[in-house]
Amino acid sequence: MNTQELFNKLQAKYPNIEFSLDKHTELGLQDIYSNEELANVPEYFITFESGGIGIWDPYASECSRFKINPEEEYGIQQEDAKTIVEHNKLTMHG
Repeated sequence: MNTQELFNKLQAKYPNIEFSLDKHTELGLQDIYSNEELANVPEYFITFESGGIGIWDPYASECSRFKINPEEEYGIQQEDAKTIVEHNKLTMHG
């Protein structure tokens, strides 16, 4: 499934969550990850907003310091959270 198809699927499944397609170069990831780690990420990340914060790893808390359950915290089922992480190819909490 390509980025746009996944994005459309998530928007349809979770109408109360505001999903976005964000260019990975505009997310400040170069401050966190090496060029080598960023070499294989997609041009656009699938993100969503929670508490005014853009989230690209549904297993990370809004502050990115803690590993959380995406279903309890954001209302995103485990299978879909895993798909988002697999698409974005990066995670805050391995």
